[in-house]
Amino acid sequence: MNLSQILAISIDVDKRRLLTFTVTFIILPNLFICLSQLYFGFHRSYINIDYLVALVMAVMPYRPARVSGIMIFIMASVMDYVLILLEYFPTLALKDIPYLLGFMFSADKILILLSFITLVGLAITVFLCCRLTKKTGMTESLIVFSIFAFCHVIIHLAEPYDTTLMKNKLAESRTAFFLDNKNRNFSNILNADVLHESSWQSAIQPWWDALMQGRGLNGKLLLIVVESWGEPNNKAIQEDVLQKLKDKNDHFEFFKQGSFQFLGLTVQGELRELCRLDTTSLDLLKVKTGFQQCFPNQLRKLGYKTHGTHNTVDIMYGRSSWYKLAGFQETHFKENLGISEHCVPFEGVCDWDILPVIRKQLAGDEKVFSYWLTLTSHFYYAESDIHNKRFQCADYGIQKSDACNNLRHQAQFFDNLEKIIDTPEMRGVEVIVVGDHVPPIFGYHDLVFKRENPSSRKAHVPWIHFKIKEVPGR
Repeated sequence: MNLSQILAISIDVDKRRLLTFTVTFIILPNLFICLSQLYFGFHRSYINIDYLVALVMAVMPYRPARVSGIMIFIMASVMDYVLILLEYFPTLALKDIPYLLGFMFSADKILILLSFITLVGLAITVFLCCRLTKKTGMTESLIVFSIFAFCHVIIHLAEPYDTTLMKNKLAESRTAFFLDNKNRNFSNILNADVLHESSWQSAIQPWWDALMQGRGLNGKLLLIVVESWGEPNNKAIQEDVLQKLKDKNDHFEFFKQGSFQFLGLTVQGELRELCRLDTTSLDLLKVKTGFQQCFPNQLRKLGYKTHGTHNTVDIMYGRSSWYKLAGFQETHFKENLGISEHCVPFEGVCDWDILPVIRKQLAGDEKVFSYWLTLTSHFYYAESDIHNKRFQCADYGIQKSDACNNLRHQAQFFDNLEKIIDTPEMRGVEVIVVGDHVPPIFGYHDLVFKRENPSSRKAHVPWIHFKIKEVPGR
């Protein structure tokens, strides 16, 4: 065998090894996320060059460099998934992720399955990386480094993609993107102050104004914060969602509605309304001060009895602690509601089973403030919990999707609320209903729900404000 034949065999082996390296380190992780992107609709460049950096290190003929390559690969994968999570929950702080993982097995089964598949896929890829990097040559190193340099030039020459959620549609470093935007786009990730004044509008501002100005408040007040209720771009959609309730117009002294911008998670939506506060942490269990000026505390001074109700367990977001500190004399959670039937989200009590509880709280002649955070319309908007199919998505050109299921959930909720409007306990009650945050939607969000502008994460949450007549029809 002559020298040229030996070199040909060597180069051929290098090609095969290089192809295997490329598939394992670059194509597999990027392909998996790109396929997920087609289904879920999140924003990400087609290629995350962090995996290419890992490959450059992994093919070097030095053990420390190869180990570093595997570590970079793992960190790049984690960063990829964290940024996807932050797109749908943009105010989520990194320090809150371990806290939320504590509720992982209480989450919807499909989310548990997707997480398991992702972890298994990552573990298999890391295993292949470890096997491949046991033996590498200088040829692979030089070729891969040349590819990396070429891609780096192409990315900088490419026209930037106009969105705040990615720099370039073709390729980018997700780690660099995170470092560039951690303060601008992911609010207060490193902020140590937990509670601070909210910069957002509050749906119960009329009640706050009456309180601050010493004007009398209605004797019976009901505040409902609805899980994942967003403001659609098409006004006719919201009118359809509220149709059954608004058909009871002769039962209302007045009926107002509107929307305002908000960016945050459920507990931030609660604090926005109840306390005019915001938080940089989701775990409020250890926060013992800062709730003194909350609305329930102010009403207790005026002789109101205050109720706080939520469909699931009291430990989530520390509600067992901060509801009391905010001024709720009576708190009602899954543990003490005594209702065995449950819906999909966190196996919590179904919204329609909470309505009799709210009616009972408002019964009698004493002054009452009742607060309820709903649950059944929580992401991922389980079809099995939709029993009312009145809202027809096809009428508005909305295909079968999370957005469709969310709107059906909301129509179902307001149809159920309409059924208790003419009950004796509700006479004279003043009601404000508001969304906690815009619904997290995979793949269809921008087409259905209202945003400040196409590249903004700020979206609109709706509210309605009405008072039920003491005597219907008058």
